[in-house]
Amino acid sequence: MPMADPFCEETRQVVIQAAKNLSFDVYDRDSGEPEPKHPCVHTKGSLVTINGPRFSTRFESKVFRSWGLDLVGMTLVPEVSLAREAGLSYASLAIVTDYDCWKADEAHVSVDIVLREFAKSIDKVKKVVLEAVRLIGARDWTKTIEANQLLVQNSRQDLAHAKDTDK
Repeated sequence: MPMADPFCEETRQVVIQAAKNLSFDVYDRDSGEPEPKHPCVHTKGSLVTINGPRFSTRFESKVFRSWGLDLVGMTLVPEVSLAREAGLSYASLAIVTDYDCWKADEAHVSVDIVLREFAKSIDKVKKVVLEAVRLIGARDWTKTIEANQLLVQNSRQDLAHAKDTDK
């Protein structure tokens, strides 16, 4: 299954538009604009998934940062892969809660910090999800669904192997 672009671009754009419709600040790193100092919706980022439930070691945190990754999380994989294999239009809406443990002048990540910061954001996230659902319902997804189905069909290794053995 191709995973170069793991998320459905149409669904991503719907989530971004939902945030814009709600007048949330939206930041696109490709715009050339400086990154805002205040919390905002980022249109894209790079995430590494670690096995949880645990937080990164200081070494892991520094390595991930040196790789240019934006986020460290414990979810998204295997969900994104399974959604792709099922032909689903999948996007992610991540809530950033902390700096992990690489930043010396910030409190290191803890369950209390994560839950507190998550609670601060959850009402906004609910609004974005509800607006995204409204936008999804107002859109014709026929071409996207057909493209997803074709991708799944053309990526089935069992069928590719069967075709090779039939020769």
